[in-house]
Amino acid sequence: MSGHRHPYLSRIDQAIAALIAERSRLIDTPPTVAYQGAPGAFSEEAARLFFSGAVALTPVRTLDDVFAAMARGDVEFAVVPIENTLAGAVPGCLRRIRESRAQVVGERILRVAQAAIGVPGAALSDARIARSHPVALAQCRTFFEAHPWIAPEHAFDTAGAVAEIIHAGDPAVIAIGSARAAAEYGGTLLAAEIQDVASNFTRFVLLGHEPTRRP
Repeated sequence: MSGHRHPYLSRIDQAIAALIAERSRLIDTPPTVAYQGAPGAFSEEAARLFFSGAVALTPVRTLDDVFAAMARGDVEFAVVPIENTLAGAVPGCLRRIRESRAQVVGERILRVAQAAIGVPGAALSDARIARSHPVALAQCRTFFEAHPWIAPEHAFDTAGAVAEIIHAGDPAVIAIGSARAAAEYGGTLLAAEIQDVASNFTRFVLLGHEPTRRP
């Protein structure tokens, strides 16, 4: 996957964002959008990029929860990651899209910069476990090779992992996520840009209901 996009795609995305904003103005309510993860997740950042105005975001724990929220009609839209330049396809996401019969109505490619985040006062030498989403961990193999005393551990989400380790307060457990998540939850940035290569991009899609309900 490349981080470069055809200019025509950018114009399409701008048009989609403008139509969503006009739709919200006409019905006087912001669009509702589900994404997997906690506030501060890369999926939340991608969701905000799809909408130029106000948006009501609903964070949920798993991808299954995202599609369930759409199926129940709890939200009008969903944002999901489908592939990453380093880790490849997000497991099960395309299958879930097909099974849900959701319509892909937009696309964004987001640069993903991973950071090692600890509790206040922690040092990288204190760490023994690094928690994050499996896809994020797969983007940071070089970091783990350089720090063999730190073991990767799966979590449901990057930002969720940050929130959990800050709440627990154990300097031996760090999280891998965005610098924005570190700021969101009061974490200490122990190392920045730890993904294997700087050109690390994730492709996100915006899903809607049947065509008659498209923005």
